[in-house]
Amino acid sequence: MPRRSPCPAPRAPKPPLPLPRRGRSLPSKPTRPTQFVGGSFQEDKSRPYTAADFRFTVNNGRLYAIALGWPVDGASVIHTLGATDKVTAVRLLGATGKVTWPQQADGLHMKAADKPPGAAVYVYVIELAGLGQVKQGKG
Repeated sequence: MPRRSPCPAPRAPKPPLPLPRRGRSLPSKPTRPTQFVGGSFQEDKSRPYTAADFRFTVNNGRLYAIALGWPVDGASVIHTLGATDKVTAVRLLGATGKVTWPQQADGLHMKAADKPPGAAVYVYVIELAGLGQVKQGKG
């Protein structure tokens, strides 16, 4: 008499249920493939950086706005800093001249020199009332 295995025989998987038809599942127009680029600061692969592109960081109670392009006339606008944000001072790192910065409803308008202070990126140091000292995490 043959011995029976203690493990039951594997069962065949159940066939998938048919999907209900609720319209077309494929686009009716031909599409082009989407191109993804990995890594940080890779947006310029699809479109170049302009003077309207900013990156932000905070250190020691100051907001650092990094402009990824230099405007032709030296004027930039940060739309995320509206009239309700209380800006107390603005300066451009590496620049010798002052930055004028009227704050309007559509953002912080900054006007620096016509020539950029460097060749890579341009960092505005923005002091805000009430930002205070930012605690740095241990890492």
